[in-house]
Amino acid sequence: MDKLTDVFPELRDYSAADFAALASSKPVLMMAITPRTGSTNLCDAYSRSLKVGEPVEIFNPRGVAQWQKKKRGVADFRSYMMSLYADPGEWFGFKVSWPQFGFFVPYYKLMFPNLKVVYLDRYDVEAQAVSLFKAVVSGEWHKKTGSDAGRKMAPEELDAKFDLQQICQTIRNVEAGKKQWRSFFFDEGIYPAYVYYEDFAKDVNRAIEYIVKFIGVDYSSCATVESQLSQLADEINENWVKRVNKHRLGK
Repeated sequence: MDKLTDVFPELRDYSAADFAALASSKPVLMMAITPRTGSTNLCDAYSRSLKVGEPVEIFNPRGVAQWQKKKRGVADFRSYMMSLYADPGEWFGFKVSWPQFGFFVPYYKLMFPNLKVVYLDRYDVEAQAVSLFKAVVSGEWHKKTGSDAGRKMAPEELDAKFDLQQICQTIRNVEAGKKQWRSFFFDEGIYPAYVYYEDFAKDVNRAIEYIVKFIGVDYSSCATVESQLSQLADEINENWVKRVNKHRLGK
């Protein structure tokens, strides 16, 4: 399923009034993301620190929306959103990429009248694109801290998957996503809290403190947590980034 309307067909016929009827009574935290910015790690830690439901990609038709719909035993989009709003916590939080959010641009103010936005970004777009390409070709997106599970590919097999053309296209796609988010923020007069992967990769609690203060939550009530995910970047990532930079920047 490539579109949310494949999961909830009735969305095709929704009017502005229908979306207004879905307004959240809770303040809403939206984490705007591009791929490989540490959102899974950050959202998991946020959930455990605040003891609330984990912000997930509720508008992702390729999995999350499908299993959340089944898990919650709902049949339509209205019931789906109301079930999400009813989860524990003072705030309702979710994360979303631009392709998932674009459909809701005309209606998000109706649904989320009290909205705060955190934008997850990454300074090093080449490393970001390499991480994304590597995850796609290896099938390994995350790794639990302390997990003994071996990698799905031997290093030499994975290294042979290097494709300069595809990685450069991935860079262009990632940069396009960043541009779309920033254009949206500018057009809508939104001032998000910027959180960079490189700043919280070693200590996720720094990002949590920044976020909870941004949304007005007392940080002293939050628990300090340890990351449950390990970084997947290794020598292959470093070598691929060097090869990409040599091509793009002549380094």
